Amino acid sequence: MNKQEILSKYKKEEDRLILAKVLDKQVASTTKKQITHTDFLDMAEQKLVESFLQRQKIGHFSWQGGYVNAQRKQLYFYPEKSEEGKEIEISVLRVKLPKEKIGEYEHRIYLGGILKLGVKREKIGDILVEEDGADILVDKEILPFLREHLGDLTRFQKANLEEVELQDIRRIEQKKEEKNIVVPSMRLDAIVSEIVECSRAKAEEYLKQERVFLNYEMTTKGTKEVKENSVLTIRGKGKYDIVEIVGLSKKQKIIVKIAKWV
Repeated sequence: MNKQEILSKYKKEEDRLILAKVLDKQVASTTKKQITHTDFLDMAEQKLVESFLQRQKIGHFSWQGGYVNAQRKQLYFYPEKSEEGKEIEISVLRVKLPKEKIGEYEHRIYLGGILKLGVKREKIGDILVEEDGADILVDKEILPFLREHLGDLTRFQKANLEEVELQDIRRIEQKKEEKNIVVPSMRLDAIVSEIVECSRAKAEEYLKQERVFLNYEMTTKGTKEVKENSVLTIRGKGKYDIVEIVGLSKKQKIIVKIAKWV
């Protein structure tokens, strides 16, 4: 089966594009006997690609994000199994803010600045933010450009920019805010409605707009059951862990503990 036949089974053009790039990297690794890698992929894209690789029985690869528990990762292909894990093409740019800016910058400020320079999102990995600055994981090839030009932006003119080794990146524990919600059922549309604090009809719109991901897989089915320990992402509204079903309310509705990633 050729490349086009393989990809024709996927309805969404963006999925076909991602998988076509993955296949190109895999073929290049095999034919040229060298290590190749993709751009950074988010967790929904990783799930799509992982399923694809299993279906095609493709081996000799590994996911690398620069540190344990990274959210965004590159996919590396290796000519030989013994080479897996070698030559990771990820660099770290550390931004240290001046005293007057400490505590003012969020993740979106750093990402927005980088994108303003014309850098593509897929060249950027995780951005680890603390009050005094951030460690930005990037594809190695764009590090020199960022070091030279990020300081051109007004928001970063007084910031100190330096490259640090992967082993020296900030160790940040993901912060989450827990709360209980009350829902009539564990249907996805009911959970989305309560989390976003909107009507069931509006929740259905989010689903139809392909903005809802359950366990990093896009779904448009509001009737899908949500289980404990699931991860729910709503584009534009955040990411949530479905921690546990606490019990029933006096009106026999379901009390669910959720944790929003902040």
